[in-house]
Amino acid sequence: MIFSVPILHCSLPRQGLSSRVADIPAANDMSTTNLNDLLLGGDGAAHLRAASDHWQGGRFDLAISSLTNIHGDGFTAACVSFTVAIATLKLGRHAEAFALLREAVEALAQLDREPASLVRLQIDDPDYQLARGYTLRKMGRIEKAHSALQAALRSRPNDPHTIFHLGLLFVEAGDQAASREQYVALARLDESLARALDDRIHF
Repeated sequence: MIFSVPILHCSLPRQGLSSRVADIPAANDMSTTNLNDLLLGGDGAAHLRAASDHWQGGRFDLAISSLTNIHGDGFTAACVSFTVAIATLKLGRHAEAFALLREAVEALAQLDREPASLVRLQIDDPDYQLARGYTLRKMGRIEKAHSALQAALRSRPNDPHTIFHLGLLFVEAGDQAASREQYVALARLDESLARALDDRIHF
């Protein structure tokens, strides 16, 4: 069964006044109570429509171009960074994606809000869950981060980046045995990430 993850979604006007983003669908274990209405100007609404179209067509580079034309402060900017990061993960540019997520973390932590995608995704999308897990871990929301990273791992069991960040979560939670398990799994997949995790385990 397919669920929709929480998105910021509305009927977008072709031009003119700001559009209010509402009607956020509930989705499995994802909370929507942290999402207030978001205002987008006419140009922002058009860029969001274009980004969604490109995303559905698998044109993630073009989706990024459209998303980065959406301007706003606070939660809007954080959602843009978060959504662009997911697209960047899909393009395999991990370092760039996690840099974007760090920007989102800073804004979300100040607002005490959780991340939300600006485009509609399947709830088991592993890049969404990886981005969500990373963001929530950085915000100190360990249980929710663990759930997200486990969901990512169920969809993509041998993804070294997911295993790495799950290992970091266990390190930060003080569970050395679990972090070592992730290290052993990671050593078979990516020696560089395994060494980085090992350094954190023994820090």
